[in-house]
Amino acid sequence: MRGLLVVMLAGCAGVAAAPPPPVAAVHQPLGTPLAIPGESMVYEIAFRGLRVARVQVAVGQPGWVDGQRAIIVKSRGVTDGIVALLGDLDWQLETTIDLERGTPLRTTEEAVVTFRGKTERHRDDTTSPTHTVHSAVTVLRGWRSAPGQAAQLELRLADARMGVELHDAAREFLDETGKPAVRYDGVARSRFPFKIWLSDDTARVPLRVETSTKWGAIEVELVEYDAPRD
Repeated sequence: MRGLLVVMLAGCAGVAAAPPPPVAAVHQPLGTPLAIPGESMVYEIAFRGLRVARVQVAVGQPGWVDGQRAIIVKSRGVTDGIVALLGDLDWQLETTIDLERGTPLRTTEEAVVTFRGKTERHRDDTTSPTHTVHSAVTVLRGWRSAPGQAAQLELRLADARMGVELHDAAREFLDETGKPAVRYDGVARSRFPFKIWLSDDTARVPLRVETSTKWGAIEVELVEYDAPRD
């Protein structure tokens, strides 16, 4: 149960099998990690158009960890809407990211799931350099790609590890907001497709993630963004 809900919060579970999108033959290295100290974001997750979860993300201030320049990114997700009628999830992820390499130095994941009156608690602490959602997004934000360029990484999501390929697909405007965005088309495990949009500006804020499942579409949408005051 915990794994299913955490994957839903990340917006990329249960994707219907499809051929991978065309990518450039040569993969480019992802960029220097980009996280804006003091920024915060709120995302809503919808399944088949119905709101199911809400995730808050906060970026700390840069510092030093074990002699390495680092920054901490924290997320907290809770069930919302119709899913909250079935069960409750309080999920937290904290990643300390190496600001030179972009990989995790330390990761803590905690989840408390209540379903049918039963509560399950989970905590995982690791020093694995495999990307979390936090660090993967941070290096993607720092990647100043050109159309058609491709990159790849390994991602750890809950208890699963997966190879991810993505490529710079388009420059376009988001329909609802009209914001200029860079769209990346990706595929996980060579068969699960997804799309992610970043703002086409210096901040490179993640705006939306979309994927499809055999049960319906999952959308992760930015609904609030607070830039640092300084």
